[in-house]
Amino acid sequence: MRKEMIWKIGCILFLLLSTCTVLSARIENMMQIDVKTTRGIQGKNGNEETRVFPASAIIEREGITYVCAVRTVKGIFGGEKWQVLEKPVNLLEETQDEIEVNASEVRDEDLNPLDVIYYSSYPVKAGDQVTVTEEKKDIMTLHRRFVKQIGLLFVGAALFPVLLFCFGAILKKLQAFQDGKYGEAVKGMIFLTVLLTTIYGITGILRIPREFLPEEQIFDLTFYVERICHFFTCMGNGWENRVAYESMRTEYIRIIGIGSAAVLAFWLAMAEGRRFAVRKQRRRKQK
Repeated sequence: MRKEMIWKIGCILFLLLSTCTVLSARIENMMQIDVKTTRGIQGKNGNEETRVFPASAIIEREGITYVCAVRTVKGIFGGEKWQVLEKPVNLLEETQDEIEVNASEVRDEDLNPLDVIYYSSYPVKAGDQVTVTEEKKDIMTLHRRFVKQIGLLFVGAALFPVLLFCFGAILKKLQAFQDGKYGEAVKGMIFLTVLLTTIYGITGILRIPREFLPEEQIFDLTFYVERICHFFTCMGNGWENRVAYESMRTEYIRIIGIGSAAVLAFWLAMAEGRRFAVRKQRRRKQK
């Protein structure tokens, strides 16, 4: 009995570890900070020895002035990723909107122009892996993008009991290994591989704007509560267009109401279907 319990716990831990490994790969991609880059323009009066960048590109820390740029590096599983590097610069001229620096200071080792970051959803530092994007980042665009993702979140919530049922079935097949039913255990491993592949594929569809996620920990519940409360209580403060805010607020309330009702109805239907299957099975046994 003790052996069976230890084996069951081991199987559960294996399932949790496998699932967390798959999800961590997706979470890592989702948590990458979005940045916009530019190679600047030629210096004033056609000076090729200098480059002009937006003032937002400059960073000052501990008395040092520098810019952040991106370069491509090899990923762990192949492919290329964008990594941040810092380049100290000397400001030749600075205005409210622009800065001018020596062109030689914003080049790489091969003397190629660097892609300098002038926008980031959160502060970045050397070594960070980021996502380079050219998408529009105004508040209305971000909210419209997020509204489209809420439906996918509700689908995930609705299918969560199905996921638990699948893991339960896999657990039973893996436990069969201890009884010498190796064929069942192999079926369980195949089922697990298919399920994890499906989870990885489905979660890849999710495209939540990076600005709507915490800076570091994706499970920072305080962040989400504060952001949600602020949105529904700010009454348009901070929005340039109050009518657009009211429209977006109404859209959120509508989709959350419909989604919640749909998830609840799906869960109730599953529960009723389960009860029906159990009653039918009992009747067969009685006969």
